[in-house]
Amino acid sequence: RPPLRFDGYWVYLGDVPVIHIGEWRSYTRHSEELGIPVTKPAPGTGPLDHIAFNGVDFDEIAARLKKHGVRAGVNVVPGNGLRQLFFNDPNGLKIEINIPG
Repeated sequence: RPPLRFDGYWVYLGDVPVIHIGEWRSYTRHSEELGIPVTKPAPGTGPLDHIAFNGVDFDEIAARLKKHGVRAGVNVVPGNGLRQLFFNDPNGLKIEINIPG
């Protein structure tokens, strides 16, 4: 991610940044300084409950989350062994990562 003047992360697909996550308070401060309108947050996550991604290596993903202090819930889907990790991003949006069994 470029050295922007607010906290956040970019999620890449290969070399392409496909999802931008900005920490709301620092993003709002930055945007207001530049005169850029900012959407006010709704209670909860509005109509969006979560977003999901596919992963490859459960142990590696779980270890990276733990290393960065992210607590993730784990679910195993009965019948197919799909393992899922659930956690919240810095803005409170639930993230799901699915890793085939």
